[in-house]
Amino acid sequence: MVSDRLRWSNRRRIDFTSYPVMIRVARVVAELCRTHGRQGRDGVVIDVRLTQPELASICGAAETSTQKALRELRTDGLVDTGYRRITVRDLPTLRTLGDLSAEVG
Repeated sequence: MVSDRLRWSNRRRIDFTSYPVMIRVARVVAELCRTHGRQGRDGVVIDVRLTQPELASICGAAETSTQKALRELRTDGLVDTGYRRITVRDLPTLRTLGDLSAEVG
C-alpha cells in the first residue's frame, strides 16, 4: 500500500509539471477508473463521489480549467458527468488522450 501511494504521488508530481490541464484531467479520470471504477450499462462508472473542486485539487489545476476540460471531454463523447458522478464512455480513447496507453494497468 505504501509503494502504491508513493507511485501515485510521484505520478501526480510529474503530471503537475509536465502536462496541460486537459491531459492531467484525462490521466486522473482514467486512473480513477482503474482504481475505483465498475462497469456500468453506459461505460465505466467511477464509484468515488468527487466534486469538481476536489477533482481540480487532485489534478493540480484551477476549478474553472478543470470544468473546461470536463466540458470538452463531454463534448467529445468520452465522459458523462452528473452530480458527483463521472461515467467514462470511451476509456481507451481517454487513456490515449492522457498519454497512458503504454502504461500497464
